[in-house]
Amino acid sequence: MSSAPPNQSGPLLLHDAEPPGGFVDGIWRGELNWRTQHGSAMVQWSMGVPTYVWNAIKSTAAESTTGRVNVRGRYPASDLFRVDANNSRAHGRIRIMPDDVEFSVIEQLPAPEIEDEFIPLAELLRTDDLFVADLASDETAAALYAVVENEAFVDAAGRVFEFGQRSAAHFVAALRNAGEDYLDFAWGRGPEFTESDADRVKAHFARLHVKYREIE
Repeated sequence: MSSAPPNQSGPLLLHDAEPPGGFVDGIWRGELNWRTQHGSAMVQWSMGVPTYVWNAIKSTAAESTTGRVNVRGRYPASDLFRVDANNSRAHGRIRIMPDDVEFSVIEQLPAPEIEDEFIPLAELLRTDDLFVADLASDETAAALYAVVENEAFVDAAGRVFEFGQRSAAHFVAALRNAGEDYLDFAWGRGPEFTESDADRVKAHFARLHVKYREIE
């Protein structure tokens, strides 16, 4: 999943320039956005946080350099960056240097954890082969988010699972364990899906005796 690269925003500064904005007594003062140049790489900053890098040099454990890529920050979901290309799952961390920015790929990410309150539901869904096979589809994952966001459910044992927007998005990302985080799904950021995709998710829930419940 990928969106268009951001527009370059704010003044372009040398790598060692004083930041043109910052917190003073807990209140942000000055520019919200700016960019810094590091050789052929450029970093976009937002309120003091690097959010995007154009033309970072990519490195892996096997090779010191493997070309250049644009990378998008996953803040506030994590401190990681991801290669900004369609369907990319290449995550890593950046190192900002005076004359370049290095993106070091993390070959194996730790599995995202299901929040404790949703573990029984996750275990039920993960043990159902039909649901697991369907969830491999990006469209089904997006539909799952749309079905559960801001909704509550009750299982056959009477356990209640109440989702907000972020918790729903994190649940989908953790359930899939495909290198995603909640920013891939929250607020409808996932791929396009059809009503039939959502109907299949609802049919899985009904078959597994997971029913809607009014939020109290």
